[in-house]
Amino acid sequence: MLNRKSAIKFMCLVIPGLLLFLAPANAYADSGPRPFFAVSSGNANPVPTSDPCILTNTEAGPGYAMGLGLMTWESEEVVDFCADEDPNTAAVEGQLVLTAANGDEIFGVYHTLATVNPDLALITFAGTYDFTGGSGRFENVTGTGTLAGQGSLLPPFEASAALAGTITPARPRPRP
Repeated sequence: MLNRKSAIKFMCLVIPGLLLFLAPANAYADSGPRPFFAVSSGNANPVPTSDPCILTNTEAGPGYAMGLGLMTWESEEVVDFCADEDPNTAAVEGQLVLTAANGDEIFGVYHTLATVNPDLALITFAGTYDFTGGSGRFENVTGTGTLAGQGSLLPPFEASAALAGTITPARPRPRP
């Protein structure tokens, strides 16, 4: 049986292979919407604020994304534990950057609802993301989809996430 770390490594190896097999030969050749899928595993860095309801968090880690290949995930978020009356839920608003091996980036925002399970020292989250642009071959991309994952409430705050949805490349600029 696989432990959690082995399962994540397995997903990062097997899923990209399947996606490469299923993906069009040149996913960015035209400007139509394309399927998008990404997985990442890394660490979170939660920091309390002066407001007992709010903490800030940064996350980073390696992963794999359709159309990017090997990539890194970085995010900054605000976690609000007073968004509703349940102290074990939190509203999360964040910004993310997915960076391909060549340095091209995809920018996005996300909104999730997180649930804390203190008995398991685990936080799970699910919500939506929107791509808002990028750099290099991802300049002016758009896209939308769902985001889900989980993380440990104990140091080193291991976390993993997956995104599934669409990405729409910008139309190529006309050549003079």
